[in-house]
Amino acid sequence: MHPITIDNLENENFLNLINQYDPLQLIAIVDDNTAPFLETIHQITDLNIDAIQLPAGEQFKNINSLAGIWKDLTDNHFRRDGLIINLGGGVISDIGGFAAASYKRGIDFINIPTTLLGMVDAAIGGKTGIDFFDFKNQIGVIKQPKGVFCDVNFLKTLPKEELLSGFAEVVKHGLVNDKKYFEYCTSTPIENLDWNKVVKGSIAIKSNIVKADPDEKGIRKFLNFGHTIGHAIESHYLEIGNPILHGFAVAKGMIVESKLSVEAGLLSEDEFIQIENTLTKLFPKVSVKENDIPSIIQKMKNDKKNHTDAINFTFLQSIGKAVYNQTASEESIAKALFIC
Repeated sequence: MHPITIDNLENENFLNLINQYDPLQLIAIVDDNTAPFLETIHQITDLNIDAIQLPAGEQFKNINSLAGIWKDLTDNHFRRDGLIINLGGGVISDIGGFAAASYKRGIDFINIPTTLLGMVDAAIGGKTGIDFFDFKNQIGVIKQPKGVFCDVNFLKTLPKEELLSGFAEVVKHGLVNDKKYFEYCTSTPIENLDWNKVVKGSIAIKSNIVKADPDEKGIRKFLNFGHTIGHAIESHYLEIGNPILHGFAVAKGMIVESKLSVEAGLLSEDEFIQIENTLTKLFPKVSVKENDIPSIIQKMKNDKKNHTDAINFTFLQSIGKAVYNQTASEESIAKALFIC
């Protein structure tokens, strides 16, 4: 598991790591939103680091963008002993990490997440990848970064909906692992939360799980809660040309998968109602029309987490306790999607 620093970028850990590399073999990957933050790195390091800039948005996390990164690295004679600096949200850490993992059979990279989603989820744990034919994260590898640097000051730059999107992963961490953390995060108005405490809490939960199961053979699957449904919904909206934020789709997925947990005889009805009420108050409603359901279920059948012909889920036994490798019938899934 990679080292994680939760501090401002002036922290000596960041400079010490950067100074291990040839200054001419440093390159940043940014998007339209995070390109201005390069000036912060310049001020800290006194280096003018070249950058590859991508358009912002999930719809650009694809093979064409990846090929563009490979070409830029090649055109700039980027060596195998260089360092890629992924400066951005989940899209940048995913595609930048995959570019690093695949270019010249693997070069070093670090993540500097600038969104809550990046800090508590995407930048942590070494999952990298791209979307492929509108299937979320269909192509990728697990490769650990040399370090992750979380500076919560970046959160001040986020629109509220982006902050809320990342907050879905925070809620998920509490639901699968820590009831008290769930209750703290959801009982405090989002504008009053101590973001240092939240980021540290989520990173602690995810890091402990990843350390115990880096290759997702067992308990790391807990972190998939809400994502079998959520990714399928997100992919569906991407396919029809109306992308929605990852966290909003996952929030819907957590409600539906909690309902399926009840039907599986695992989760109590009372706790389901608590989860549904909490998520409904926090997140915008994501509507699923009846004629959307076959497409969404078809996408779930191609989910990378499946290991048989059945659709694979993580369900809840209670708030703070999850169980992986669960299944449900297509009829149950369709019903829960429609009513939740």
